[in-house]
Amino acid sequence: MLPTKATIFILGSGGFAHELHDYIAEPWTHANKSRFGSSNLIKSEIYFVDDSNPDVLNTKEYYNRVAKLTECYSILGAGRCDFKMEMIKDIKGSIFSFIHPRSHNLGEVGKGCVIAPGAVIAPRATIGEHVLCNYNSTIGHDSIIGDFSTICPNASVAGDCTLGKGVYVGSNACIREKITIGDGATIGMGAVVTKDVPPGAVIINVNERLK
Repeated sequence: MLPTKATIFILGSGGFAHELHDYIAEPWTHANKSRFGSSNLIKSEIYFVDDSNPDVLNTKEYYNRVAKLTECYSILGAGRCDFKMEMIKDIKGSIFSFIHPRSHNLGEVGKGCVIAPGAVIAPRATIGEHVLCNYNSTIGHDSIIGDFSTICPNASVAGDCTLGKGVYVGSNACIREKITIGDGATIGMGAVVTKDVPPGAVIINVNERLK
C-alpha cells in the first residue's frame, strides 16, 4: 500500500499516461483504503518521465530525483506492449499497481499493473506484471495473462485461457474459454478467437491470421 503522501513517477507522457495521472489524482478514489491503500493521495506529487517530451522530466532527471528520495513509486504509463517492454529498462524506485475502486478484482494481480474503471478480474485469474486491463474488460476465472499484455476496453477473455507475454487484445475482442495465445500476438478490435493463436500472429476477424 502507498503511504498517505507519496512521490509518484509515471513513465510516459502520452494519452494513457495522462489517464493514469487522472486516476491517481481523482479525489474520491483515495477514500477507498482497501483498494488503493491511502485516503489522502491527493497530497501526492505526480511526475511524468519522457525523454521525447521537453515539458516533463527526462530519464536523467528522474534517476537523480529517485536517488535523493527515501520513498518513491513508479509505474509504466503506456498501453502498447512493445513500449512497456522498452520502458521497463528505465524504471526505478518501488513499482506499484493501480487498481481503480470501480473495478472488480478477485484474482491475483502482479506489480506494475493498471486495472481501469469497470474492469472485472474473476476469481483465480492471474494477472502478470505491467499488464493493463482497460475500461470494462473482463478476465475469466483461472485465466493467466502474461507480463506486459494489454487488454483493451470492452474486450473479454473467457475462463481457463492462457495469454503469453506482450499479448495485445483490441477493443471488443472476444476470446473463447480454454484458448492459448502465444507471446507477442495481436488480437484486433472486435475479433473472435475460438482456436489457439501462435506467437506473433495477428488476428483481425474470426481466427483470421495474417503473416
